[in-house]
Amino acid sequence: QIEYERSYELAKDVRAAVAELTPQEHAVCQALAEDTPRCEIATRLGISRYAVDRIIDGIAERFTEKNIDKWVR
Repeated sequence: QIEYERSYELAKDVRAAVAELTPQEHAVCQALAEDTPRCEIATRLGISRYAVDRIIDGIAERFTEKNIDKWVR
């Protein structure tokens, strides 16, 4: 029961964090979830590979601040 409640709360936290992402950040997350290479993500979004890396770093930083970075990898 306690493990279920902990998992439920963590899932809520992850959903809330994802809901705060910009459309571009969300597109990057979705593409990463589909195992899309970063260079292909850049091409799809019309941005540089460096920009994709910065977006990923920003998302990781926010998830770390919310203490959900270990859950979302």
